Amino acid sequence: MKIIDGIFKAEGVVANSYIVIGKDPAIIDCGMPRNARKIIRAVEEAGLSPKDIRLILLTHAHLDHTGSAKEVRAITNAKLAIHELDAAYLTGEKNFALPKGIQGVMLRIIRPFIIAKTKPDLLLKDGEKIGEFKVVHIPGHTEGSCAYLHERTKSLFVGDSISTEQGFLALPPERYNLNTALIKQSLQKLRALNFDNLFPGHGEPIIGDAHKKVEEFLGSLA
Repeated sequence: MKIIDGIFKAEGVVANSYIVIGKDPAIIDCGMPRNARKIIRAVEEAGLSPKDIRLILLTHAHLDHTGSAKEVRAITNAKLAIHELDAAYLTGEKNFALPKGIQGVMLRIIRPFIIAKTKPDLLLKDGEKIGEFKVVHIPGHTEGSCAYLHERTKSLFVGDSISTEQGFLALPPERYNLNTALIKQSLQKLRALNFDNLFPGHGEPIIGDAHKKVEEFLGSLA
């Protein structure tokens, strides 16, 4: 599904997976396991072949963003990139703490059967450029949570660090965060970025005037 010129969203994928057309075509996040075909369908709807994709950029290593990364990489032969602090969770060397309650119990049971462990090709650091994107490290949801600034389209991809799932800007639920206070602190970095469009991991994108809305949201955080 086309969002703006050059940026498409894969339909039926949780969490959001975006395709960005340009000099180095990229996929941002890969949803849950068994979503690879839906992502590749979006690539083709964007007018590309799978082999045109050069980069797969992960905003963080939670399963709903990495679940199909291994399969998508195998289909596209693209370079898989993630911030260096989340790499060990992608490879399975580390495991995230599980949420409390029945959801955590269920995840503990099924986690060994659904996690597709894989090794990234590229380890990212704050401030570096990769393709047409600038890496912005915004820890708190996870150690290595990142935003990716696509300067040509003035678009910011924020993963789970900001959600619009409820119809307004919000932080991710505290039970899924490494450190919610750290998210609030990290997000202040977004004030200095030049973007008009916001692409979250959950919820609908904000097209136009996104920087002002994020500024107002950040000002409301206690």
